[in-house]
Amino acid sequence: MADDQPTRVSHWRLVREPALVTREVVTHDWKGDGTADDPYLIEFIPNDPRNPVNMPTGTRWLVAALNALATLAMTFASSAYTSSVADLQHELGVSSETALLGTSLFVLGFALGPLVWAPLSEAFGRRPVFLATYGAFVACNVVAALAGDILVIVVFRALAGALGSSALVNSGTVVADMFSLADRGRVSAVFSGAPFLGPVLGPIAGGFLSQSSGWKGVGVLIACVTGSLWMSYYFLVPETYAPVLLRLRAALLTRTDPRGKVFQSRMDRAKGVKSTGELLRTSMVRPFLLLFSETIVSILSLYMAIIFGAMYMMFAEFPIVFQQGFGLSPGFSGLAFLGIAIGMVFALIYMLFQNTAYIKVAKTSPGGRAPAETRLGPARLGAVMAPVGLAIFAVTNSPEFSFILPVAGTVPFGFGMVVIFLSLLNYLVDTYTVYAGSAIAAATAIRSVFGAVFPLFTRIMFEKLGVHAGAAVPAALAAICVPFPFLFIRYGKQIREKAKFATEARALALKMMGPKAEEKKARPVSDGHGPTGKEEWQCYGRNGVVTRLTYEIAIDWTKCEIGTSLYLVTDSTPAILGDKDISDVVNRAIRGGVTVVQYRDKTSDTGALIATARKLHAVTRCHDVPLLINDRVDVALAVGCEGVHLGQDDMDMSTARKLLGPGKIIGITANTVEEALTAKTNTKNVIGPEGLRHTLAVLAERGHGGVPAVCIGGINASNIPQVLFRGSPPGKPLDGVAVVSAIMAAADPEAESRRLLGLVRAAAERGRGSRTGLAGAATKEELLKLVPGAVKAVHESRPLSHNMTNLVVQNFAANVALSIGASPIMANYGEEAADLAKLGGALVINMGTVTPEGLDNYKKALRAYNAAGRPVIFDPVGAGATAVRRAAVKSILAAGYIDVIKGNESEIKTVFGGGGGGGGGTESQRGVDSSSTLSDAQKADLVRALAAREQAIVVMTGKTDVVSDGGRVFAVGNGHEYLGMITGTGCTLGTTVSAMVAACGPGGDRLAAVVAGILLFEIAAEQAAGNKAVEGPGTFVPAFLDSLHRIRAGTAAGDLGWLAAEKVSAVDLTTGFRSPGVCDLQEKFRNAIHEFDKVVLTAQKVLRAAHALDIPIYTTTQNRARLGDTVPELQQYLEGPLCRAPADKTLFSMFVPPVAEQLGGGPAQIVLVGIESHICITQTALDARAAGHAVYVLADGVSSCNREEVPLALARLRAEGVVVTTSESWLYEFVGDAGLPEFKSVIGIVKDTSADTKKVLQSLAPVQGASKI
Repeated sequence: MADDQPTRVSHWRLVREPALVTREVVTHDWKGDGTADDPYLIEFIPNDPRNPVNMPTGTRWLVAALNALATLAMTFASSAYTSSVADLQHELGVSSETALLGTSLFVLGFALGPLVWAPLSEAFGRRPVFLATYGAFVACNVVAALAGDILVIVVFRALAGALGSSALVNSGTVVADMFSLADRGRVSAVFSGAPFLGPVLGPIAGGFLSQSSGWKGVGVLIACVTGSLWMSYYFLVPETYAPVLLRLRAALLTRTDPRGKVFQSRMDRAKGVKSTGELLRTSMVRPFLLLFSETIVSILSLYMAIIFGAMYMMFAEFPIVFQQGFGLSPGFSGLAFLGIAIGMVFALIYMLFQNTAYIKVAKTSPGGRAPAETRLGPARLGAVMAPVGLAIFAVTNSPEFSFILPVAGTVPFGFGMVVIFLSLLNYLVDTYTVYAGSAIAAATAIRSVFGAVFPLFTRIMFEKLGVHAGAAVPAALAAICVPFPFLFIRYGKQIREKAKFATEARALALKMMGPKAEEKKARPVSDGHGPTGKEEWQCYGRNGVVTRLTYEIAIDWTKCEIGTSLYLVTDSTPAILGDKDISDVVNRAIRGGVTVVQYRDKTSDTGALIATARKLHAVTRCHDVPLLINDRVDVALAVGCEGVHLGQDDMDMSTARKLLGPGKIIGITANTVEEALTAKTNTKNVIGPEGLRHTLAVLAERGHGGVPAVCIGGINASNIPQVLFRGSPPGKPLDGVAVVSAIMAAADPEAESRRLLGLVRAAAERGRGSRTGLAGAATKEELLKLVPGAVKAVHESRPLSHNMTNLVVQNFAANVALSIGASPIMANYGEEAADLAKLGGALVINMGTVTPEGLDNYKKALRAYNAAGRPVIFDPVGAGATAVRRAAVKSILAAGYIDVIKGNESEIKTVFGGGGGGGGGTESQRGVDSSSTLSDAQKADLVRALAAREQAIVVMTGKTDVVSDGGRVFAVGNGHEYLGMITGTGCTLGTTVSAMVAACGPGGDRLAAVVAGILLFEIAAEQAAGNKAVEGPGTFVPAFLDSLHRIRAGTAAGDLGWLAAEKVSAVDLTTGFRSPGVCDLQEKFRNAIHEFDKVVLTAQKVLRAAHALDIPIYTTTQNRARLGDTVPELQQYLEGPLCRAPADKTLFSMFVPPVAEQLGGGPAQIVLVGIESHICITQTALDARAAGHAVYVLADGVSSCNREEVPLALARLRAEGVVVTTSESWLYEFVGDAGLPEFKSVIGIVKDTSADTKKVLQSLAPVQGASKI
């Protein structure tokens, strides 16, 4: 169904189906893959009938009216009781103060209830919370009406006040849920008078009723009125809170989807899904935080409390003044409240006219939203009128004047009170939007305390001071508050920009609003490329599988000399910009370090776009920063700015270039390599990507490395290091990041820009450091020459070793650090890390004890050390022991970048994840124990592969330690068995390594520093074990510490004798290590095998690469005499010294004795192509695995007679630990670095065969269980 003809939904369905799912919702193209890791992200669709702002106008006004009446009834109940106090005193024989407790405790409930109901309504929705609490409120009124004991009456009146106060919260928040900013003031003016009219009408009705029916009659009236409203609410009012509606819809879609897909609210995804307990703890604290930490809430709540207290004083004042002083009956004394009521009615009419004025201002304001302070204009008049009215009442409230005069004095007070309340409540709602419920709850709480307390001391105050002076007290308090509205009009904007919750509320509002949430139907703009732009790209994740991330790349432009470190994309929507001036924000952002500005506005007309662009260009020109216009070439030409940025659906590049001429910048956002390369070919201007690191490598290889590239999409201070890490070499590095809300919504754009630029520069500086072994010691001899210098550097600089480890090993780790000359600190609190990182040391994250709090602290510390450019060592203790630990490893790796990963074989396998070089997979562990199943060659291959992937140094500990930085691989055979018998030795090795890496200066060889730490540690252990005084593990530890100290001191003095015990060897992975195996590609099979020719094409590619990379080739034939030789297309590659003699066989496996003997113990990895997948390839792979070799099977290089057999065979092989991948992926992994000479040869082969590769992948059967790319 088209968007302009949405499904019609009855009012009853809105009430009964909060999760309402229409046909449009079911058929909508949601973002995501529908998996648990990448669920479909639910938000309101255009014209969504369940979006509260899209409900029919009549429905919204009905809901607002019922909420207002419920509030009126509740406040009516609070004051009607006061009219029967005298009757209750007489009948039950209690004092005036005791009887008044029924009112005071009722009003005190207003203070306590909202602190619970407001956050509960934000957690579970407005409707269920209201029905539960208001229903209980009705029940309490019934009990109080029928009771005959003052204690029961007072207790249930107090409960009724607390429970009924949910109406006070609902009334304002429901209006905010359903109405636009322009309509909100008008609705509030009409219906928000209810809380004020209720207390006024209560004494009038209660006064006459108590005369005829006594206090019980008043109680019965209250119960009947509130009960009828509860019934109306139950049948007529739907849920209106958008986050809850979307959460319920996502849950319903997940339960009912026939495909088993997973759905999640976009807002829940952005903020994270918390447990109910966590949500309640967070939400119930928020009103207190707002009340005591937000200046706006604190001051305005106090102001409203004074006015509210003055009104409730009148419930005690009026009987004294009008009954005792003027001699009126209770009924006619109640009529004195008509003065306040008249003033309130005038105030409501006045506020309607003021709202019309507000709308006019809003229409001429940026984004259609007037500044929040505009709401305070009427409060200036109200602030003056309220104390004037109270002063008139104080002067004329004695019998020498007519009783008409004090009643007349209450008219301006009633007027001023309503105007003040409506203005301030609107201001709070506009300022705190999604937290409006909590802000109103905070204000309600403090004013209710005043309303409860003021009547209790009124009688005593009037007796002590007299009626005139006593009534003058609230007038004086109100007069003191007169400047408040004027001050907030003048300084409110600055206060809001510095208020944490106000700023956060603006950002969160964007995620809640649907496409038609506001009057102008302006769609919220995400941090992707425009409101409906592409926000996601795919890249190879840390665990070797395809992962969807919320980033994309925009790569710009011709003027490559212009810096792109911090690229600002503007956003003028109210939820992001608020009421700030966009020119001012851009100016401050540039002062903070922004290097490029892109003006993006999807909603304004052309005239407004040009006007704003000219203002921005005047700002950017002053700072010599280029301004690009999003999408609109015509606007760019009219303004004369430096260029444009085009999306894939905008004007084509060649047309834009003709219009702009050769001197202008053109940028583009692309989402695939193909789009990027097409754009580059068309204009030599722009490129854009998908899998980040892979795409950048391809761009560099194609000769486009000089074109600046920035990444955009949800980028902020927390993820800049990870984004730039993803975009680091091999290949072209990212040149910066593009941000939207991180700067545009910031309270201080200049400070935030400066902070973000610092993170970009720190990451870039880190990227220039020695992260891999492509430069440094290439041989064992060169490496050992660097070891003494590393040990001496620690001795001289005493670097900080910051250990986040469990309590069991903290003492041991600290002693080891001291023995080697480092300065230890054992600090597990993440908040300390930022300060500690500035001290120039290194961080050790030892995952010994895993808790949610501990994991959060690890990640905070990791980000802090990343931001400071200091090294981090990660010890994934027991990584494979439990699902919790495996998840923790992924979480830590995703939180930032690691310099050294140290673990035993099982732990390293788990960190590597599925598809590892040595079998990989998720390793099952028992505690920290490690079983060894890999050959030495497989260990070296796995360590090197993980180091290359994570761009870190990886240490696999064991009988022989294996160390690699992704290029070089070294083995260290030192150590002693006692190290494995003492808790914490692995942890303390991390401490030792951290000190060595911390002391390694800029440009130093960190791999050498790591090896130095291992040698120092393990040779010290050997020396200690050889000490005659050492009898076992217990006596070993002190001797070990002594040895560490002795070696360190000796090395500093020039004694290097201890290095004679080194057992270091370089592992050669350059030749003979990876060997292709071509299985039975014979002519007789050509017509029988599915897509045989395409398998041959892949085999040709692999064999060409083998010759280019100088690696041996193994081939077999099946019964050559009968089935013929290998196909002619491959014969030219099967000649020369690299080609082992072909082996003919009758066994299905090609792992026959001749091949096994030729492989010997050298190769650790066999790469298989050939036929048939489910027979010869499968048996060969399993036999090679059983012999200790790692096996890769190329999915685009194998096939069978029956197409259906292929995916089944490959799925089985994956389950058996065989790596199933593609030829191109294997080649890139083999080379590992675009800087190596071999890379040019391989990339040429890939380029030459790219068309064939695409055909092969399209036609061969897919791998079952493979990730979708």
